[in-house]
Amino acid sequence: MAKGKKKTPVVSRKPPSSAGHAAAAASSSADAAPGRMPSLPRKNKARRAITRFHAETKLRLAAAATADAAGGPVLDTLQVDSAALAQYQQASMKIQSTKYPSELLVALLGEIFPSAADAVARKAAAKLLGGDPAAFLVDAATLRTSSSRSDSDPDAPPGLRLLDVGALEGPVAYQRSARAGTFASVVSIDLHPQSPAVQAGDFFHYPDPSGCDWTAYAAQPVAPAAWKALDPMPVFDVVSLSLVVNFLPTANARGAMLAKAAAHLDPDGARLVWLVLPRACVDNARYMTRDHLVSAVMGRGVGAVVVAERWSAKLWCGLFQVSRAWAGPAAAARRGGKVAGSGDVVKKSLVNDGKGRNNFSIVV
Repeated sequence: MAKGKKKTPVVSRKPPSSAGHAAAAASSSADAAPGRMPSLPRKNKARRAITRFHAETKLRLAAAATADAAGGPVLDTLQVDSAALAQYQQASMKIQSTKYPSELLVALLGEIFPSAADAVARKAAAKLLGGDPAAFLVDAATLRTSSSRSDSDPDAPPGLRLLDVGALEGPVAYQRSARAGTFASVVSIDLHPQSPAVQAGDFFHYPDPSGCDWTAYAAQPVAPAAWKALDPMPVFDVVSLSLVVNFLPTANARGAMLAKAAAHLDPDGARLVWLVLPRACVDNARYMTRDHLVSAVMGRGVGAVVVAERWSAKLWCGLFQVSRAWAGPAAAARRGGKVAGSGDVVKKSLVNDGKGRNNFSIVV
């Protein structure tokens, strides 16, 4: 039997040839009429659709900046129609595993809080972590004892409160663990949900106790009525940002999303942020490396330390714990009430120059 064609790696350090680039562009333009996303029967078309989506977003931002030449602020807004966004999400789901990050999060939490983990979660942890002690950079027992929620609120239900941002298909991956007691509650939100179990809305409109106004970064003009009526304001133990930070069009908006995640955390809770990025954003970018992300962006910018991480062929996954002094309402107090994302703390800087690198960056 003839050998199959060798697969091209998803993360490549070599820039595409000009001939290949031209061929892809020609094929891309033939796939769909201007302004419309193509059907995506194959992964190579999905990759081209994602590239085109981000390119069109940059053009919209440039047009907004030109129109606002009078000196007003440039809105970090996506302003795309729901059909284009839905097809972008389908393309992302085609080339990125949305199942692996959620399963890995459940496995890590099962290791930190073993009393709440069911047999399936423990089996998943053994398979995904492989007994690798390097998966945890901070002792799991230390993480377990750092939460004082049971002391401050003895009537609180057992389990973790999870806010899943950019949930797409809903809390399916967490249902078994929720039944086993790992999660006390799961709130899933997305701009354009693919499941009725997900609340439709913009994360920058979701209320948090910081008192900051994040709406300059919102893609949708108004918040859902149900969110405006939330009382008391919800707080969480874990905020999951799986493949959503890289979706935002500017470095400022990405920094604001990370800071807002910290603002949703209960200072007396576990205070965990689950961050998943395409691997190319971490190890093949001019303005980003793993160390810069961990020490500068999350460390100095958000007040968080990395407690566990995992690399795959396509993804980088990191679990961070936010300091009590940076969680909840303190997130705004640390900045004098200012919204993050201005670049005052962590600026855009060249940390990994070279040919063929992308321009992914985050400022806080």
